[in-house]
Amino acid sequence: MNDKHAINIVPESIEQALRGYLLSVRAAGSKAYTVVVYERSIRQLIRHLAKRGIRTMADVSTDHLREFFIELQVLHNKGGVQVFFRPIKAFFRWYWEEFEIEQRNPIEKVKIEPARTNPRPGVAVDHIERMIEACTTSNRHRDRALLLCLLDSGARATEICRLNVGDVDLVTGEVQIINAKGNKDRSVRFGDKALRALRRYLRRRGNLMLTSPLFQTRSGDRFTRFSLRLLVDRRADDAGVPRPGLHDFRRRCAYEMLRRGVPTKVISHYLGHSSVAVTERYLAMDDDDVLEAHRRSSPADHLRL
Repeated sequence: MNDKHAINIVPESIEQALRGYLLSVRAAGSKAYTVVVYERSIRQLIRHLAKRGIRTMADVSTDHLREFFIELQVLHNKGGVQVFFRPIKAFFRWYWEEFEIEQRNPIEKVKIEPARTNPRPGVAVDHIERMIEACTTSNRHRDRALLLCLLDSGARATEICRLNVGDVDLVTGEVQIINAKGNKDRSVRFGDKALRALRRYLRRRGNLMLTSPLFQTRSGDRFTRFSLRLLVDRRADDAGVPRPGLHDFRRRCAYEMLRRGVPTKVISHYLGHSSVAVTERYLAMDDDDVLEAHRRSSPADHLRL
């Protein structure tokens, strides 16, 4: 066959490869925002390489990639560099595996120092107690239930907002979270205090259907992350405590479960994390926690002497 009519089944240009990769990511069900982040990161690399006359995948070397990440370190901290590194690494691995490239993948020898995160225990317990005590308006039953359920379930704020009455077993407190992050379903639970507060709120609300929002605004609408944010801010201001982040309730849930001896792997599954490593970033133990754990599990004290 004449070379002019030969078909190259392996995309040689980085631009062509990127188009194929983004199609693959979309087909895998990644969310639109994730695709945008991936494309933005890889296109910045493409611009960096183009300035050096590099436009094909075969011409990209390990040194080219290292130079790019060194440049990023000027404007970004370690966490920011990681935001670029993860999609670029995934892109190169996809290309090498998809088209069975025999030459060495240049990304494999590129090492980026991971960002060290200081785990945060989340909103302080006494702050939550003061916020609940500050619920004294006509919406006090709803607000108390919402704060307790947000803490007890460890659910994401958007997951709480999406809950319907039919998603909760009002006898056992089991909660079904449908299509959570990563399109996964999971079960969480409202404990006794949260469940009693929720029942009290729902009894006063009345006219419930299984598809009714579990929590409603004063106008009868479903809560959004923004309106939930406003509610938490108001209650924190009323209580005279710092405004917590919505995610801080989730962190506190994880921390309290850990303090009470729940294994990290179980906490990770409960929170719906993709890996235990993600959960560990939530968990912060101080010296008192460690010493208390030893008091409960001292090896010598458990000897039969």
